[in-house]
Amino acid sequence: MGDETRFSLGELARAAGMTTRNVRAYQTRGLIPPPLRVGRRSEYTTHHLERLRAIHRARAQGATLTLISDCLSRGDTIDLTRLPSASAHEWLPGPRVSADLTDAGTGRSPVPQQQRGADLSPLLDRARVADDPAVLAVVEDLLSAGVVARHGRRIVAGPGLVAAVTALHRRGLPVGLCLTVALRAAEGAADLAGRLGTEVTSGAPEVVDHVADLASGVLRGVLYGTLAERAATTG
Repeated sequence: MGDETRFSLGELARAAGMTTRNVRAYQTRGLIPPPLRVGRRSEYTTHHLERLRAIHRARAQGATLTLISDCLSRGDTIDLTRLPSASAHEWLPGPRVSADLTDAGTGRSPVPQQQRGADLSPLLDRARVADDPAVLAVVEDLLSAGVVARHGRRIVAGPGLVAAVTALHRRGLPVGLCLTVALRAAEGAADLAGRLGTEVTSGAPEVVDHVADLASGVLRGVLYGTLAERAATTG
């Protein structure tokens, strides 16, 4: 053990090909264990480096940080050999396109993000998202899911998504919470697509519309009902 390679935070980040901020965010989410304490210094080992590289490979295959975290919390290893046979609802789809949320239910194919993106960066900057590792991790998951995309130094998304997040933030909801809602919706949609299998295809947009209407109707009803019960209990 005494001959094991040790890294500082900066050295670990460089070896893994990422920023120190991302390493800290992964540590905050429990994706890598805490560093070793040697006197007043924090040191990382090859185990930390191997974990970061495994996470990077899994994300390249389409895994979100949330799904990786769930896997690790069960004591499983990040096994890429399982990805090709994994059920579709466990991994978000690969194509990096994003639809304007206002077009939901039209049956039209989503338009690539670079053709119709709205800039989400000003809102992220005003909310000081860069100072919150937990929210940064959510943004990374949204990037992996194709809900948002990088365009140079900007984060862009469908105009409907940007408008919805902006409106909710103006009503007092934290940006991080709004983005988490978007992420959960994306993961839920991927889960539904996997469970529906070949029953719903891109060649049957009216079926997709009905499934989306069913899901959104139930979501709306449960939200209203749950919040009404909570208000009655606390009122």
